[in-house]
Amino acid sequence: MSAFSVLLVWCACAAALNPSLDISRYAHTAWTARDGLSAGAIFAMAQTPDGYLWLGSEFGLVRFDGVRRASLQPPAGQHLPDKGAYSLLVTRDGALCAHFQID
Repeated sequence: MSAFSVLLVWCACAAALNPSLDISRYAHTAWTARDGLSAGAIFAMAQTPDGYLWLGSEFGLVRFDGVRRASLQPPAGQHLPDKGAYSLLVTRDGALCAHFQID
């Protein structure tokens, strides 16, 4: 008996899918430009603890909640660099840091 066979017999409880769940419970959704997710070329992605998906794109920083997208608007009197966000990082305290390309 090979080592692999012994491992399979010993780990009989391991299964790829839960057989008690209906196949319709396993799903995946893809969002496209038709769904309103057009953010241009995406260079970076990060998810903050509040569940938002942040996209660093050629047009700036975009927040996506699974249904709607919103471009980040800085506070009055401030502006983001004209170039896109090329890297994103979520810190341990949940803050989002973005690195923008500057010429």
